[in-house]
Amino acid sequence: INQLLTTLAGRLLYTNGKFKLLGGEYRSPSGTITEDQMVGGISISTRPPSNAIFNSVKGFYTERNTDFVARDYKPYVSTTYISDDNNRTNFIDLPLRFTTNQKQAQELARIALERSRMFQTVRVSCNMSAMKYQVGDVVRLTYDRASISSAIYEIIDYNINIGEAVTVDLVLQEFSSDLYPV
Repeated sequence: INQLLTTLAGRLLYTNGKFKLLGGEYRSPSGTITEDQMVGGISISTRPPSNAIFNSVKGFYTERNTDFVARDYKPYVSTTYISDDNNRTNFIDLPLRFTTNQKQAQELARIALERSRMFQTVRVSCNMSAMKYQVGDVVRLTYDRASISSAIYEIIDYNINIGEAVTVDLVLQEFSSDLYPV
């Protein structure tokens, strides 16, 4: 299933007892999270450890015109990201077994690289108003104390806490309309 998901830059989610296929496409924000909804603090992570960062993608695809024989696609290399990473090239291997043309393989490699460079992750606890969201939803976040104003994030984790008060913990990953082609 994971190999099949690479052909659409997608993810398979399991929410509320159901599987949901989330294809790689831009999704408009479905709401805004503000300080009025937040209970407790906010945690912002800006960059993962350097050994978890890559700046180039290589791999193979299966060429339709040659009886689906595996061929390497042209590596997608970002000189900007290499420069950001102290001029060290760090490849990740992205096999695309179910992708059948070079152009699509390179676009999927670009999406994988760009998605991986969206470093900012925000953890926030909200009141019950956040129960309307689910993993995969895109939201805007406004938090004046951290100079975040209508920034766009995707919800990548969700947890409901039932205690004295019901709270919803969200993990948000930065998200951009530039990630996917129009």
